[in-house]
Amino acid sequence: MGRLSRYRTALTRYRHGKGFGIHSPFAFGFVLKVLRERNPYYSYEHLEALRAMAISRTRHHFRHPRIISLKNAKLIFRVANFFNPMDILQVGTSYGVSTASVLAVAGKSRLILCEPHLGRYRVAEEMIAGYGGRVRLIPGLGDAIENYRRSLSGVGEPADLTHETPAEQAARRTMQPFILINNVESAADIDTILPFLEAMAHSDATVIMRNLNRNPLMAQMWKTFAERSGHGMSFTNERIGVFVANRKLPRQDYLVWF
Repeated sequence: MGRLSRYRTALTRYRHGKGFGIHSPFAFGFVLKVLRERNPYYSYEHLEALRAMAISRTRHHFRHPRIISLKNAKLIFRVANFFNPMDILQVGTSYGVSTASVLAVAGKSRLILCEPHLGRYRVAEEMIAGYGGRVRLIPGLGDAIENYRRSLSGVGEPADLTHETPAEQAARRTMQPFILINNVESAADIDTILPFLEAMAHSDATVIMRNLNRNPLMAQMWKTFAERSGHGMSFTNERIGVFVANRKLPRQDYLVWF
């Protein structure tokens, strides 16, 4: 999904970004009220401050640290805010800003983070540590996926959630899965993740994939997942993809300017 491809699809993305050519009521509302929403949200200032802190803390390592843009951090927050997930799986992070974007939605949400190189950036460790027991770091991809499955089923609840009532725990387990994939490092990672995503699609999962234009493996995984899905809608600007695997939605794909 290089620059040339984005030039070719620019008109289609622009039209869909304005709602033209979108006949599904859900897709129309999701594009205009979530993906392209321009009104401010309560957590924007907090995310902006965290991102600025991450940039200032990493400039002595890199002149231009590749930190998620504020625009994309806000986008992830809006999507998470729309679905309000309680249990989140995140694969890959560099500075922790995308983690903050999803956790800013609800104080009781928790996240399993798969990142074998977290120690590469101290700012990420500090940012994630600020969320206390809400983030569980699991370096191995297979282990992270298995722990997320267990978390969704309520098996082996973490000690920090023992204060929740049975009704609150039951409500948590009815929440739809929410998966944010920032990066993968190998084809083996794709082979591990794809069967899991296909299984989660039957639970009405929401999947966000980033860096489609920078990482060919991410672009390949997005394309394969979309092709294999029998229901749900995908929305992408060819940099970030959002797949809503709701079984009530027909299988449709949208190129959108967001």
